[in-house]
Amino acid sequence: MGAEGPRLPTTAERRRPPVIGPGHTFATVTDKISTIVLTRPTTPGWLAGFLLSFSLMMLLFYAIGYLRLFKDVNVPFTDTPFTKTWVLIMIAYAVRRLPYALRSCMAALQQVNVSLEEAA
Repeated sequence: MGAEGPRLPTTAERRRPPVIGPGHTFATVTDKISTIVLTRPTTPGWLAGFLLSFSLMMLLFYAIGYLRLFKDVNVPFTDTPFTKTWVLIMIAYAVRRLPYALRSCMAALQQVNVSLEEAA
């Protein structure tokens, strides 16, 4: 068998544009990408401040809602209003963090070996 000529590109290779066009090197492509990244406009500080203040206002509204919800509720066996004790804060944090605790417990239970479950 003799020497074969250069391999002809397939149909799929002819349709696909080259990754780096003719006349470009990796250095020129890297320069172009770094120019785009370094010269793009950044988010204005007022926008980030507005979004942060919006989330803090929502947190404040939820806190006011909790206080209004338990306004007339007294602690059992006392005449102390429920809103004047630390129990309300404890319940609010427990309800807020419950999904995270449940998710981590489920992940821990899924890692238990099956033979331990069968032995129990």
